[in-house]
Amino acid sequence: MLKFMIRKSIKNMAALDMEEQILNLGSFISVVSVFLPWVGGEWLGGETVTYSGFKFYTGYLGITIFLLQAFVLLLFVVPISGGPQLLRKSKKDIVRLIITCQATILSIAALSVITRATLEFTRMQIRFGIYLTIIGCLVSSLYSYLRFQDHRKKDVREMFHYPDTKDNNIKNESVEIMNHPPQSEPEKHSIHSQSI
Repeated sequence: MLKFMIRKSIKNMAALDMEEQILNLGSFISVVSVFLPWVGGEWLGGETVTYSGFKFYTGYLGITIFLLQAFVLLLFVVPISGGPQLLRKSKKDIVRLIITCQATILSIAALSVITRATLEFTRMQIRFGIYLTIIGCLVSSLYSYLRFQDHRKKDVREMFHYPDTKDNNIKNESVEIMNHPPQSEPEKHSIHSQSI
């Protein structure tokens, strides 16, 4: 039973469009990179330390980024694995856009806090985890914005277009009008044939 669910989930993930896959990959990278080192080096007593996103001065920011991006992943994983939709489809794109933008702003704020701390404690260094978090948040924000714009575009098309059957008839009529036969030569009148 578990193998069937996993196989079905993988099949459903592969069927998603590229934007959706990249958005969720960005969120996954953000969630994982919170566990990676954000800052490290020699502390005041000469002790070598390394802090992830859940520790140091940026602990609350790291926890918030983790929770926000984990929620974006849950919006994707729960329906794919056979669970219920957590949000209505009409609200899903705007919620993801707001959440990923908040996570991006918080990750940049965390970088500024870490930069300030490394300037005060010169033996501390910024590590790769914060950079991966920022990249993941930026990618997920960009692609959630693209999904939101695509959703708005579809709404506008639905508002101003007829259903598909009428739409096809209109297109066929316009093609027929555009492919009309060439006009014949203009008639010759006595006014045009007079030469002065």
